[in-house]
This record gives sequence, structure tokens and C-alpha cells, in this order.
Amino acid sequence: MTRLIRTTTVVAVVVQAFALAACSGSSSSSTTSSPGATTASPTPSASASPTVTKTVTATPTKTSSPTPTVIDGGQAACTKIVLTEAVNADLQNDGQMVVRIDAYRCADGWSYATVTSANAGGPPKKSVHVFRAEGQFWIPVPLAKACGKVKSEAQIPPKLYAAACQALTQ
Repeated sequence: MTRLIRTTTVVAVVVQAFALAACSGSSSSSTTSSPGATTASPTPSASASPTVTKTVTATPTKTSSPTPTVIDGGQAACTKIVLTEAVNADLQNDGQMVVRIDAYRCADGWSYATVTSANAGGPPKKSVHVFRAEGQFWIPVPLAKACGKVKSEAQIPPKLYAAACQALTQ
């Protein structure tokens, strides 16, 4: 019985040493026990058990932002907001304003947006607007020039051709 109590005490001291070493970040050497030694869980006591406090620092999650299209060292953002501004600028001479962007996409320095627009009391109308990136700005390109008369004459990338150039004919 005395041997069991000594073994339990030794185990309790070793467990506390490992706990303190883990808290301080230092390493401790491994211990070996003799064969036939009996181990038991140490009984926690108010004065002997260490208090472990762990500080966790939260790192804000980075949300993915739209990938900008890089042209001539500048960047033209391919976002709904930026393209809405570009379309509104393109429509200002007609007295129209964007009601909603129905679809948009960007590729290889080009973008298109199919929009529903209206003027102050007129009925809404659908249109397609094509842009070429210059630095950080989207510059409007007339649809006929961007699409050409046939696909082989188009300036707009093939990835965007069907959606931009054939949108109004559907």
C-alpha cells in the first residue's frame, strides 16, 4: 500500500511538471517508469493545480474581392457597382439611368453589361454596353465596333462574344 501511495505521488508530481512545462513553452525530458509500476490519476487540489490561461487573437477573415482586369499597368475593377457607374456615364447623353444590371462579365481587358434602363417617366428598355479597360477606367466601345459584322471581325474576346454580341438578338 505504501508503494502505491509513493507511486501515485510521483506520478502527480510528474503530471504537474508536464503541465507547468507546457504552460511555459519549455520542453521536458521524457521519463520512463519501471515495469510493474502502478499509475493513478492525481487528485486535483486547490493549491497544486496550475491555472492555464490561453489568449486567442482573432484574425479578420479576408473576403474575396473581385479580380481586377490589369491593362497598361492600371486596373479596372470588374464589379457590378463599377460597371453600373460606367453604364450610367455611357447613358447620360440619352437621359437614361440604370434600373438594374441584368448580367455582366469581364475578360482580357473587356467587359459587357446587359442592363435595364429608363428615363424619368419612360418605359424601361434593355441594352448591351461593351467596355474596354484603359488603366482603371472602363471606356465605352460601340457594340457594332466591338462585335463586328461577323464573329471573325469582333474585337471583344471570344469568351464574351456570345453573351455580349448576341444578347439583343435573342
